[in-house]
Amino acid sequence: VNVDAGNGAARIEVVDENLRPIEGFSKEQAEPITADQVRGRAKWAGKSDLGELRGRPIKLRVYLENARLYSITIAEGP
Repeated sequence: VNVDAGNGAARIEVVDENLRPIEGFSKEQAEPITADQVRGRAKWAGKSDLGELRGRPIKLRVYLENARLYSITIAEGP
């Protein structure tokens, strides 16, 4: 995640094809990103891996509070 949240916060929620939050990846479980980051990692209750969702159609919903989102990259590996 490339985000400037130095004066705010960004949270990323993972939703299904019907736009319902996926258990374990909801806004409430998303850990806030609160810094200016070029390669920040989204985390949900300590998890930072989407591997358990492999093969499922997903969408990301981004919540910004006094923050700017520049890009999101989803990649395999550490």
